[in-house]
Amino acid sequence: MVQTQPAEPTTSVSDELGVVFAGTTGGLLTHDALSAAVLLVTSVAVASTDTASGAALTVIDADGAAHAVAATDAVAERLQETQSSAGAGPGLTAWAGRTTARSDDLRHEDRWPQWSPTAVELRVLSVMSAPIVAGDEVLGAICLYSHQAAVFGDREEQLLTLLAAQAAFLLKNDRVAEQAGRVSQRVRAALRRRDVINRATGILMSRDTVPADMAFARLVGIAERDGKPVHEVASKVVATVSRQTRR
Repeated sequence: MVQTQPAEPTTSVSDELGVVFAGTTGGLLTHDALSAAVLLVTSVAVASTDTASGAALTVIDADGAAHAVAATDAVAERLQETQSSAGAGPGLTAWAGRTTARSDDLRHEDRWPQWSPTAVELRVLSVMSAPIVAGDEVLGAICLYSHQAAVFGDREEQLLTLLAAQAAFLLKNDRVAEQAGRVSQRVRAALRRRDVINRATGILMSRDTVPADMAFARLVGIAERDGKPVHEVASKVVATVSRQTRR
């Protein structure tokens, strides 16, 4: 196998990536910042070696479906799309095995019978892919491509593994933000329901001249009788009073 000496990462791209990662220490990334950071990860992968011609990052769901989220060029994007449609490729192999997948000459590669011919047609002869692992979860894979055969070795594998770890941090960050958003929505909905119940309780206290616990017990009793949630009964009480007030 031909060994190559990768060039040092270009200062501008590396500096930009450093700024993005530094910015995550104070909070969650926005969607736009995440997209920019993931694209920078693939750019660094290419800029850090003399032999790579492109790179792409793919997120893979629990069912094994691949979704390309960043690519350095049209060829890399096409290869990721082909992998997604074929259901097989170096990224999926790295993801399934939780280890680096590599091919020194795709002209003689039979592991991916649909993907490899497309790569050769696009003049891509070598590929290396590393899984993106966050704890016990494999989130996807990052792939590095070259128009030359047998050019990726241990140094490129170390580089790609490092970048995959950084990508894992970014993607996990995004999932935490998404989960936090869902929790926030549930909390807001619960607070709205509580507010409606409190208003309805106050209406019954005033109308029936009863204490708060008895007014609330009446709401619960109506809900049990009608087979409805308490907040729906409370909403009906509030809406009825609102209509009467407008008359």
